[in-house]
Amino acid sequence: MGRPTGVTILGILHAIGGAFAIVAVLMGVTMMSVGAFQDALMVGAGGFLVVLAVVVGALNFGIAGALFSGRSWGRKIVIILAIISLIVGIITIISGEGTPIFSVILNSIILWYMRREHVKAYFR
Repeated sequence: MGRPTGVTILGILHAIGGAFAIVAVLMGVTMMSVGAFQDALMVGAGGFLVVLAVVVGALNFGIAGALFSGRSWGRKIVIILAIISLIVGIITIISGEGTPIFSVILNSIILWYMRREHVKAYFR
């Protein structure tokens, strides 16, 4: 059985997210090296954000690899992340802080798609 198209698309999106995180790391390191952060607190905060971007990038590349290779934990992680994003989006809408309706719709579609039988079969 070949990889479902939607899984390929999600894998590509996670790889793009990882690439953006790497760009953020490079920008953060560049800003710290040229003295954009003048005091120790800002250097510490910048360093924390660089480390965070490295972790996020590594996770995105890991998830993309798991999706491309059909590892079951990749499907589980995508479902967990979609549930978390869906909950945050709904809470944001209820609280009136914004209108992340696109996020709610997209994550609902991801949850529906990842529970389809042919997708489950690919990850077995």
